Amino acid sequence: MTGSGPLDWTRRGGGLARSTFLELFFDLVFVLAPTQLSSSLVDHLNWSGAYRTLVLVMAVWWTWAITIWVTDQYEASQVGLQVLVLTNMFGVLVMAVSARGAYDGQGEVFAAAYVGVHIVRGLVLVPAARRARVRYRPLRILVWFVVSSPLWLAGGLVHGPARVILWTLGLVLDYGAAALRWPLPLLGRSPDSEWNFGAEHISERYRQMFIIALGDTILTTGLSYVATPSTAARAAALTLCFVTTVLLWQIYFRFAAALLATSLATGPSPARLARVAVYHHLLMVLGIVLTAVGNEVTISHPLNTERAGWVLPIVGGPALFLVGRILFGRLVLEHLSPSRMSGLIVLLLLTPAALYIPPLAVTAATAAILTLTLLPNLKPGLARRFHEPVPQGTEERLRG
Repeated sequence: MTGSGPLDWTRRGGGLARSTFLELFFDLVFVLAPTQLSSSLVDHLNWSGAYRTLVLVMAVWWTWAITIWVTDQYEASQVGLQVLVLTNMFGVLVMAVSARGAYDGQGEVFAAAYVGVHIVRGLVLVPAARRARVRYRPLRILVWFVVSSPLWLAGGLVHGPARVILWTLGLVLDYGAAALRWPLPLLGRSPDSEWNFGAEHISERYRQMFIIALGDTILTTGLSYVATPSTAARAAALTLCFVTTVLLWQIYFRFAAALLATSLATGPSPARLARVAVYHHLLMVLGIVLTAVGNEVTISHPLNTERAGWVLPIVGGPALFLVGRILFGRLVLEHLSPSRMSGLIVLLLLTPAALYIPPLAVTAATAAILTLTLLPNLKPGLARRFHEPVPQGTEERLRG
């Protein structure tokens, strides 16, 4: 049955999609999620705490990523789809409010919300996807989430390292199945014909989520400043943290983010590019969450050198962001950025010295390094000298 029956919600016109108010409303819940996750890491600022937060961020991110694929392929005007997206939104809200206590007394709440979002979505979409092009995709995704669900639910019921292990295995299944294109017996792997994305829509959704993630750094920075006594050092820290956020924004949008839609529309394998871009953006979002933690540390303790662990978010956040940005640039521009790679290397070389200097100085050095990675994108002459990838026609726009 591939006709346009009452449950056929799939888009017409080859999957072309536009951003909708429904999606923007859905994104509002993700304003809370990064803040909760960064606050959780501040409470446990060590390698163990970082890994536990990584698990939670990956779970929240995966929920968002699956949802953008849904809204790209289905008509937003369908009341049923709107109800489904709002239901998912409530599930993510429950995940967000329970994230800070996910490894204490709210683990079962977080796990139940995560599982519920994915299972309910699949149960609704399987009968709604009646067009031949996408009819098996929700079934594939549902089956694999059913397989991983016991790991998440069991992890929510146990405590200590067992919870971390079970949730890690759940993530391995969820991300691994997607990387393998959700293979099923008899049906095989999901073909590219099931992933005919709306290029501009997907590109815009990534940009929107990136801005929301950056909003967490602004929110964390502001809340940290008003929660501590005002001093000259903290005022300087506030300024540097804001500058760092601006630099991350500029580094992302020059030039790969603006060209993602073109690559999706004209590239030789747009379906693969869209899927791989999910992981690159995950790395950048993880870097932003870490950077938000670093901002809080810098503002709260600008001149202290009491804890070496403070270096992890202050330097590690921008470094992880650059890793994701380098890979994303390679995907879209088909060229590695020498300035980004050099900046990443210098950040890593800075780490040993950063263990012995105040957070304010580390943040200043990090901002300076990020600025240097951006300069070739602002000056065409520098771009040519450093063999920086600059899209055709960009030099004229920069001169203007």
